Amino acid sequence: MDKMKRIAGLDQLRFVLALWVLLCHCQLVPDFSGLPHTSLINAGFRLFVNNIFNPVAAVIVFFVISGFCIHLPYRNQPKVALAPYFTRRFVRILIPMAAAFLLAVPLKVEFALFSDSILWSLVCEESCYLL
Repeated sequence: MDKMKRIAGLDQLRFVLALWVLLCHCQLVPDFSGLPHTSLINAGFRLFVNNIFNPVAAVIVFFVISGFCIHLPYRNQPKVALAPYFTRRFVRILIPMAAAFLLAVPLKVEFALFSDSILWSLVCEESCYLL
């Protein structure tokens, strides 16, 4: 496996996407819904801002780029050692997920299952790895 092979700019783009999701979850994105509908410029600006800060779209693009980055080093390999691959993938996700659950108890944060949870993307990621 070629561990040093990276595509310039992808890590930075993944960081921006993760930051984008964080800002949306923390409701730190600007809200221009109160702009008057008096002009096409106001309507266009509101349309642009309300659609650019879309955390679901950011997560989807993050997944696509991450999938590419995860599989790139294995593209020319005739055989992939599955145990180390799955160990890296699951440890990388399950440790932070366990920490989130452990912190949720003292902070009184409730986690619903699957699509109703803030951790829905991690559940999707783990499912993709299993498939």
